[in-house]
Amino acid sequence: MMFQPSAKWVPATVWKGVLVGLAAVMILGGCGNGNQDSAGDPEKNAGPEVMAQDETKGKAAADGNVSDNSSSAENKVDVEIVSGTSSEHAPKDQGASDVWLQGSAKIEQDQIVISGTSNLVPGAKIEAEIDAAGYTMFGYRKQAEINNDGTFEMDIKRPDIKEGTLEITISFKPDQQSADLEPYGANGEKMTGTFIHQVEEENRTLHKAVTYIYMDAAAEIGSEWKSENPVGEKPDDYGNPAIWMKPEVNAEEGFYLIKVKSNLLEGTVVSGDIDIPDHVHFGYGEKTQVLPDGSFQVRAKQPKKNVGSFYLVLQFKPDENLSKSALAAYGKLGEKLSGDLVKTEQTDEGALKYIELRMKVDPNK
Repeated sequence: MMFQPSAKWVPATVWKGVLVGLAAVMILGGCGNGNQDSAGDPEKNAGPEVMAQDETKGKAAADGNVSDNSSSAENKVDVEIVSGTSSEHAPKDQGASDVWLQGSAKIEQDQIVISGTSNLVPGAKIEAEIDAAGYTMFGYRKQAEINNDGTFEMDIKRPDIKEGTLEITISFKPDQQSADLEPYGANGEKMTGTFIHQVEEENRTLHKAVTYIYMDAAAEIGSEWKSENPVGEKPDDYGNPAIWMKPEVNAEEGFYLIKVKSNLLEGTVVSGDIDIPDHVHFGYGEKTQVLPDGSFQVRAKQPKKNVGSFYLVLQFKPDENLSKSALAAYGKLGEKLSGDLVKTEQTDEGALKYIELRMKVDPNK
């Protein structure tokens, strides 16, 4: 745009005042601890701006022009120190190879705050992840470090899920640490206790410490749940190919919760589902992995209409994802499986043996 000169005469003294003012603005804008290049960065500008306001207020107060109330009670902000915590209250067994984790999850407006305590060494990184049966979820994962006193805290965005159960897994994996944590071994092989899970990955065996939190997806803000460690002692015939299952079924709102004790090997994948005679249906069940003591739990949706009696079905079918230990114990096609729960079906590779437990449910009783 071309400058259009005004036809109006301006006294020289006015122009002189304008030039002086512009010079003052340029000088002030160029000061501020050399931050001229950070004008577009609010974080970089926040410090100098606050300091300038404080200095101006202090000068005015010294001149008696304003009242400085910065130290009054109504301006004080309560804060909680979350770094540099003291190790005075750390667990007595901090750093022991018998690792344990305790956690809680609290629902807030748009996030879930996960906190807890562990005897892991300070600086160890733990991870929390939220999952829900029937949903494919990404990005609901967060890491935190163990503080000097053994505590940890993190927050994860609350999933937009209106029903069912959210499963929060809190885990510590030594193989994913930035530093070598000697008490636990490079692959966690030195860790012991009921919180330790074993997985096979890329031709190696890894160990991790795990605890779980199960919470109602539709719960109100402020609701809180504690972690569970359902792992107990392994049965005497743990890993025996003669498989047995002892289920306990509880009805929840819209779901059946099936808790099972078995002698299946850790990491074995089991599915829980519903079979409604003379009905075509899908999306009622879920899959889960067996815990180190052979136990597991799955949820199956309750039918939403009166369908008469139906069956809750638990299945274990060997596939290409079998761990080395399960492959050795059960066989590639389950040919080593035995017992009353064994079923057989024909596949392109031959006869496949699998485990199935059926439980009849009559909702009218």
